[in-house]
Amino acid sequence: DSLNADFARTRPDGFVRAISHLELHDAVDIIGRLPPELAPSVVARLPSGHIQAVIDSDLTRSDSWLSDCPINDAAAVLSRLPKDRRLTLINSIKDRQRRQQLLRQQRYPTHSVGSMVRDVAIRLSGDTPVAEVQALLSRIDGDSGPTVIVDSSGHFLGSIDFEALASGARPDAPIADFALMPKPILPEISISAAAAQCQLSELTWLPVVDHQGQFLGSVRRTDLLRAAGAGLAGGPSTQPSILRFLGDAAGTLGALVDTALGGRTRG
Repeated sequence: DSLNADFARTRPDGFVRAISHLELHDAVDIIGRLPPELAPSVVARLPSGHIQAVIDSDLTRSDSWLSDCPINDAAAVLSRLPKDRRLTLINSIKDRQRRQQLLRQQRYPTHSVGSMVRDVAIRLSGDTPVAEVQALLSRIDGDSGPTVIVDSSGHFLGSIDFEALASGARPDAPIADFALMPKPILPEISISAAAAQCQLSELTWLPVVDHQGQFLGSVRRTDLLRAAGAGLAGGPSTQPSILRFLGDAAGTLGALVDTALGGRTRG
């Protein structure tokens, strides 16, 4: 157990990669033996399905983790759980100050981007070798949604540049070398402001980070635009910017379609 704790403390990303090859119940057992102040740092790096299993394994232990670990680690774990589950865990914390700190981080107004943030299925540590990433992606059926790259502290490094990755990347190269860096948005900005700031890109989602650059989750572009469009009647001051944005987007998409169809005709 002491060796596992030293490994998790000094190389949390490597520790997660090592236990990710185990059966889920074995990984949960190992995490349960870690000191309470270390466990959340490891849990926050797990795939989404594993996080729920770890939390479900022992609610009392989870309360201890969230009370004793660094506040950023506690927030990282909570950000990857459904909202109702987050609130249940936070309210179970006996330390009033810690409970209030975490509750403040969860409360975003319904008109803000933070109210729409959802977790991503795959978070990759920036130092993960390309070979491991390719093996992981090959086991995924269908579209798993956004795949993001973070550093050892959870700061957003970007999303995978699949075109660059497919062009002959060295198997031992870190995946951070193949990152696209879309401009992230903050959770407290309004949905209308975020929609007005959106620019067309290859991504169908936008990354959301806090003021320290830690990755909180993603928001789908279609959801953002739909919510902005639904709110047009709510305030005349936001209507012109949203309408201009939607009009520009439609015009640009039309031009792209015409170009694509023209290219096919010529070919």
